[in-house]
Amino acid sequence: MKTYACTLDQLSKWITMSVFIALLIPVITIANITFHQQTLAERLAFISTFVVLGIGLSLAYLWKPLQIELNNEFLIVKRKIGDKKFPINTIQAAAVTNKKELGFGIRLMGSGGFFGYYGLFKYKNIGTVNLYCTKREDMVLITLTKGKILLSPDKHLEFLNDLDNIKKAPKQ
Repeated sequence: MKTYACTLDQLSKWITMSVFIALLIPVITIANITFHQQTLAERLAFISTFVVLGIGLSLAYLWKPLQIELNNEFLIVKRKIGDKKFPINTIQAAAVTNKKELGFGIRLMGSGGFFGYYGLFKYKNIGTVNLYCTKREDMVLITLTKGKILLSPDKHLEFLNDLDNIKKAPKQ
């Protein structure tokens, strides 16, 4: 079993920090200035909004890819909310790719930089793909028997080499 780190790129770090600042500073400021002047209903609405924001931010953090694990049976994307497993025998191809090779893309559902890039995306050159990335360069495109995934292990070439060795190894 081998584990590969997944660290955030600079843009993702900036997006994450900016979202926290943009959402939390106004909430804290408004609370400090007006909370004691509000009616009970206004306070409950304010608290509810703060709770919903907190849940949303927490869920984004929980889905962030933390690391990728390879063993003889599975490729596993480790996340706080639960691991995503892909059987090795369903992997048909794997190759390094970048933003330019993917073409224009849109996020169908997921995160486009807040704690990483993950979720369902559609790209002009490769179609629909599930992303489990923390950076936008040196990504690994994996074609499965059903669908495609994009990963961004820090040591992408080592990851590809190890995956290739596992695929070539005789089955026990």
